Amino acid sequence: MNANEIPHLDCAICLEVREDPMSTAVDADTETAQALVSRKLRCPSCNEEVQASALRKHKAGCAAEMKAAQDSVEQARARVKPDASRNPNRSTFKCPFPDCPADHMDGKDLCAHFDTVHPGASCAAICPVCVTMPWGDPNYISRDVVGHIRLRHKFTYDEYVDYQEAGDEDAILQAVLRQSLEQR
Repeated sequence: MNANEIPHLDCAICLEVREDPMSTAVDADTETAQALVSRKLRCPSCNEEVQASALRKHKAGCAAEMKAAQDSVEQARARVKPDASRNPNRSTFKCPFPDCPADHMDGKDLCAHFDTVHPGASCAAICPVCVTMPWGDPNYISRDVVGHIRLRHKFTYDEYVDYQEAGDEDAILQAVLRQSLEQR
């Protein structure tokens, strides 16, 4: 490099061109890594003290954490009536969020309810729409029931589905889409 070529760098924070870049004596990555190794945190499930760098691995195998997850699944199953699959009412549903009393909502009302009462929230739950369908699995717990309902239940089943001939949900969805295009 000759005298006319002055080294310059773009600042990662302000994006200005720096003719004489500043350097720090502290290596932030090394300092952060040392802090993670030296700092101890308590597992929120079993209260055991572990290194901060090992907390994620600990929680993956923590018996108390697994028990809490299993309890959550059991609570979700308890919220759905065991005979719901024989329920002839397939047009109104209860909110799948725990401790939410909202009930008697159709699919559109259910989505509007999510937007107003539970904005941005998601929960693991059994889909109240799927449970009432002949092809629905009353034991399947969706990790994001709000996203599932918005993705899989965009239409009112009663308008398009013959429940006596109900089969594969994907085939029914294709038939519904075909019928809706024909109605245009």
